[in-house]
Amino acid sequence: MKKFIKILTACVLCIATLLCITACAPGDIVKAEEKMEGLNYSIVETSPLFATTIKSVYGVEVSEDAKMLYAQKIDGEVRTVYAVYFTNSKDAKLFFEEYVIPHRDDYDKRWELIDQKGKLVVYGSYAGVTDFLN
Repeated sequence: MKKFIKILTACVLCIATLLCITACAPGDIVKAEEKMEGLNYSIVETSPLFATTIKSVYGVEVSEDAKMLYAQKIDGEVRTVYAVYFTNSKDAKLFFEEYVIPHRDDYDKRWELIDQKGKLVVYGSYAGVTDFLN
């Protein structure tokens, strides 16, 4: 019985952690900009034409409403985060599988952590993505 309680407790903690991480991510691009600026990140780019660019350059077709935020912070180490907001999770999954995963090795250490949660795709340095999600 004690072993069962330990396993159950571990499962509950894992689920709670996952929910907390997901809930902490900003809900839209404006909130994301505000959050990253509050953490002293420089907003390098926000791209309202992201869908057009990704289609013309990589051939991945996603909703025209997709928007990307690229933020960077240099404080002894370079922290970067790319956050792409989609209008539906299908486009997010398509972008994640057809662009992020195949190209992550092209970017050496800059894409240490990649993740897709519902309508959001986040990738970048470990520290940058962690700052964004927490």
